[in-house]
Amino acid sequence: MQMNMDEQDLVRMNRVLRHRLRNLASGIKSSITFLSQEMDDRLLPEEREYFPLFLDACDSIQRVTDRMSLLFDAPPAGAPATLGFVLDRVLTIVARRFPAASIRTTDECSRNLALPAAEPLAIALEEILANAIEAAPRDPVLLDCRQSGDELKCLVYDKGATAVSDDDVREFYQPFFTTRTQHLGIGLPIARKMVTSMDGVLVITPDEAGGMVAELALPLAPVM
Repeated sequence: MQMNMDEQDLVRMNRVLRHRLRNLASGIKSSITFLSQEMDDRLLPEEREYFPLFLDACDSIQRVTDRMSLLFDAPPAGAPATLGFVLDRVLTIVARRFPAASIRTTDECSRNLALPAAEPLAIALEEILANAIEAAPRDPVLLDCRQSGDELKCLVYDKGATAVSDDDVREFYQPFFTTRTQHLGIGLPIARKMVTSMDGVLVITPDEAGGMVAELALPLAPVM
């Protein structure tokens, strides 16, 4: 028997799955914490090192469910902010996640540029930069922000070693499509959802020099 599922069915299933995963991770984390406290005086130093690994794994599950919420739930509204505020937040978070990564930024746009919403833009840039770093972990990633009329344009260039076809680029917008192992394939769909919620556009194209270019265009005033 073939089962036909609409988008609302998938959203409901995803919500149930996230709820169960969060409960599972929380239960495991509580148990590990309790065991480490109860057995502290009986553990060898090398045995204690395993407990933080278990806790980190539980935190990873939590982060995955949080990102799935961004993909399937309503995007955050966000409050107005300056470009400098958004960039400082994004670069701090990305540096914490990828401490060995190199991100170069340009000074083409004023950091005092007023933006209609900070939260969706920050989330979109975090996901785009993370995708670029994972594609080219040993090469610098360039973030180029500039004002073009009544639009803010943010371009992210990476030098990924894997050739990207036009067919792959079209699939990148689909949740759970990925060309890399051990990846969920939800980063760029999340970014696109955040950008669309701000009446913006996200376009991804293969770079002739290798890698990809992600271009985000965002209106600087809310669309009436």
